[in-house]
Amino acid sequence: MSFTIHRHLDSAILRKHLPKRFHVQVRDRDFVSGDCALISFSDKHTVLSNQVRKALGEISDLTEPNRIAVGYNFTQEGFGLLTARGFRAYFERDFVWTDERLKAIR
Repeated sequence: MSFTIHRHLDSAILRKHLPKRFHVQVRDRDFVSGDCALISFSDKHTVLSNQVRKALGEISDLTEPNRIAVGYNFTQEGFGLLTARGFRAYFERDFVWTDERLKAIR
């Protein structure tokens, strides 16, 4: 699972780094205070918690008040890790998976 991290973005620059499929969901007016961190999971697969943990582990000194994570879908555990660190998670699918259930069928 690949991901990209962008730091200290304003809303105009955020749009340039945000995959187009999320432009409708992420609105500029939600981030009027500016400074934003973005984690973008690029694969078309549900993101497991260990993948979220790896991305979060690469971020130190998280000072941006606005934090966004985008991905195809997130397991409950992955979503929980993101929200615990103050990220808003945007996704394409909303089927609820757990790490255990997803690993069992893969």
